[in-house]
Amino acid sequence: YQLGAEQLLVGSDTTSNYPDAANKTPKVGYVRQLAAEGVLSLKPDTVIGTTEAGPPIVLSQIHQAGVAVALVQSDHTFDEVLRKLRLVGQVTGKADQAAQLAASLQAQWNATQASVRSAVQAGRQPRTLFVLSHSGSPQVAGGVTAADALLKMAGATNVMQGFNGYRPLTAEAMAQAAPQVIVTTTQGIEAV
Repeated sequence: YQLGAEQLLVGSDTTSNYPDAANKTPKVGYVRQLAAEGVLSLKPDTVIGTTEAGPPIVLSQIHQAGVAVALVQSDHTFDEVLRKLRLVGQVTGKADQAAQLAASLQAQWNATQASVRSAVQAGRQPRTLFVLSHSGSPQVAGGVTAADALLKMAGATNVMQGFNGYRPLTAEAMAQAAPQVIVTTTQGIEAV
């Protein structure tokens, strides 16, 4: 959308909900639980995603059907954002616009990270808990998750240490973790 290439978009996964126009695209399921039939029914030229997309057998089936599959290595860093932007620019023929946007985003990121460093140095590094509650029982974010990366980028400390991924957590264990801040998503609040 930022590159003005939305007319090339034939569909998206269920987590693609920004900007509002993304909600109007045909949905092919959750990014980690795709089905080849749903994706192929939209007749895409290229499927763009990250290495978290899958399952791998489905991506293989899509590729074997003659559709290019372009994946960016997922590592939950700002560099991943820039790699995604460059890939989309390349695939859509908007590489120059992508390079300009990447430079603008990098400048904004540098300024934001300077503010975060200043806050951390001033001792403002809240103990934070990320709760994911889109469906079923709520889960909390441990290490090696997008939520953990988000908290660190914001200068917060994730109170959930010692495990990677997402796990259910009892109210008692949540209280024992003693977070100063609880972070969740608007989708999670709406689901509850």
